[in-house]
Amino acid sequence: MDTFADLDRRSLDGTCGGSASYSISVNTDTGAFSGRLSFNGYCEDGMTMSGAASFSGMVDLYSRELVSFTLSFDYITANSGSESVTMDGEIDMAVSGDTTMLTMDMMVRDNSTNRVCKVENYQMNITDHGYYADIEINGRFYDPDYGYVDLDTISPLQFNNGYENPSDGQVVLTGKIGTAGGPTSARLTAIDENYCQMEADTDGDGTYDYFPDPVLWAEL
Repeated sequence: MDTFADLDRRSLDGTCGGSASYSISVNTDTGAFSGRLSFNGYCEDGMTMSGAASFSGMVDLYSRELVSFTLSFDYITANSGSESVTMDGEIDMAVSGDTTMLTMDMMVRDNSTNRVCKVENYQMNITDHGYYADIEINGRFYDPDYGYVDLDTISPLQFNNGYENPSDGQVVLTGKIGTAGGPTSARLTAIDENYCQMEADTDGDGTYDYFPDPVLWAEL
């Protein structure tokens, strides 16, 4: 028989006001867990949060390592000074061998302008090879003023240990239809940890017609 246990139920006071509470339950036979977070004007470092989020996942009972995790936002509002945003969406994480897979669907609304930005079907796979890691990123990014851009990884971005920029790999961003009838696109290629190359098909004819000299990652 599966055994469920309440690990913790607790309320916390914010350092600058409000409160937050959380509860966690775990299945001690399978390693499955779930819980909920609630924010009631919870304030830390000048940021105030209100709303709720739920989470669930799985822990390997033998290694005690996290196998999967899902976090769902239920219209959480964050205020900092004159800025106010509301977030709604879900983030999923799963581990398989040396690969960690992240997926996300998220909506962020600027409450002062009601502009809504979205991330749809965002996927990131991170594979640890020891002295370097491969990262693949795919997804759609939506801006209310400029429309959407699709990001696709053509070859994994390789990050060597100790470096913050990739030394290899290529991604393509595809946008609106150009004057030639096809989608416009931009291609980013990692040359090494210092330099990258950006090219663009500005009219949508399938041929890259903008190819400036390589630039430092810091200048991109």
